[in-house]
Amino acid sequence: MASILETPLHTPDAEKERSDSHAPTPSDADAASLPPDQATTFAPGWRFYSAFISLCVITLMAALDATSLSVAIPRITTALHGSAIEGFWSGTSFLLTSTVFQPVFGSFSDIFGRKPLIYISLVCFGLGAVLAAVTQGSMTVMLVGRSIQGIGGGGVLVLTEIVVTDLVPLRFRGNYFR
Repeated sequence: MASILETPLHTPDAEKERSDSHAPTPSDADAASLPPDQATTFAPGWRFYSAFISLCVITLMAALDATSLSVAIPRITTALHGSAIEGFWSGTSFLLTSTVFQPVFGSFSDIFGRKPLIYISLVCFGLGAVLAAVTQGSMTVMLVGRSIQGIGGGGVLVLTEIVVTDLVPLRFRGNYFR
């Protein structure tokens, strides 16, 4: 049986497999007929917590990278002989590409599954970070690296939210999105 991260959600086979392997979540009408401890219980195991912590760490990584460069922009621009506009775009290119690619990754995750796209996002994020870090004297290369990093960062940010909504029942979702 494939994990929820590996299978697309909207295919007939995936829907059948998921409905066969998971107990149905009780609706409000069904909850009244269940014993009180079963109607309001969500007991995740160690696999859930390890996945959740991993998702939290990569989300923190992408969020910190989106904002941390603003402190060093003047120094980086001076070192790479860039203009003020290029310095502005070094911070904005990450945020712009991150925002543009979030719906793309969200839609593709329905087609190709969550896990492969999280890996692709992490690879883009890492390659962009390396490209931006090894830049020598060219602000353009840094902008390209930050843009590639933003593509991966956008994928990480949207896919972690999607995976958590896949793993946590609706009734308990508020406890994981504070």
